[in-house]
Amino acid sequence: MEAFKYYLYNYIITYIPSFKIRVFYLRKILKYEIGKNTFIHMGCFFCGKDIKMGDHTVIGRNCYLGEPLEIGDNVSMTAQTYVFGATHSKNSPIFECTHSKVKICDYCWIGARTVILPGVTLNKGCITGANSTITKSIPELEIWAGSPAKIISKRDSKALKYKLNYFPKFS
Repeated sequence: MEAFKYYLYNYIITYIPSFKIRVFYLRKILKYEIGKNTFIHMGCFFCGKDIKMGDHTVIGRNCYLGEPLEIGDNVSMTAQTYVFGATHSKNSPIFECTHSKVKICDYCWIGARTVILPGVTLNKGCITGANSTITKSIPELEIWAGSPAKIISKRDSKALKYKLNYFPKFS
């Protein structure tokens, strides 16, 4: 029955053009902790029970979110981002699955089609460029891009205080 709940969300409910229905299902049926004023676009795929999101966060279209994952407040995750908290042990003779939490802290801005690998922490206010592969943790306020991603710049302001309130119609 549990697998059916995920199937129902990932292949049917995620395409309903009402974020209220999608977030209701994620909170009440799949039991995710999702903060207030958080917007989840259509087409997002959720894998696993251990996923938490803060307030005023925007998850773009067709993102893949795998457990274990913690997302902070005012995070902007752009379309087609893939977040993997699980992988396989390269040295396991039985292709054993391992889990390592991904943490995305407050005010992070994740560019389109970014891939974030297990065990990575994106610290407060960091930015990832589009099409980047994040293989290691990013320090606060740094901007990384590339595959694998490397530092390219830093944000000027340490006093980030904006609130994301993105609620487009039919999305």
